[in-house]
Amino acid sequence: MAKYSDAAIQQLCERLQLDCGFFMQCLEVSTIEIRETEGHLDLDNGSALRLRRLERLCHTFHVEVPIAELLLSYTHRIAELESELQRLPRRPL
Repeated sequence: MAKYSDAAIQQLCERLQLDCGFFMQCLEVSTIEIRETEGHLDLDNGSALRLRRLERLCHTFHVEVPIAELLLSYTHRIAELESELQRLPRRPL
């Protein structure tokens, strides 16, 4: 993880309306990536969406970021499997 100033992280968290502790946990486990544009920190759309999903999972299930990561991963895998199942030919009963 690249080192960014605490003030820059705080400003990004305020702009995204996120708790800094939660944001730092996501950074520490490499869940999201920060980019610097014109001297300001920002997230790409994929990271922003992932961050919001993780935030919702953490809040809903009262879990820490690593567990929310697992839940998100499992949910994605289940959706993939359901999609594959829909493509299988159906046999008559």
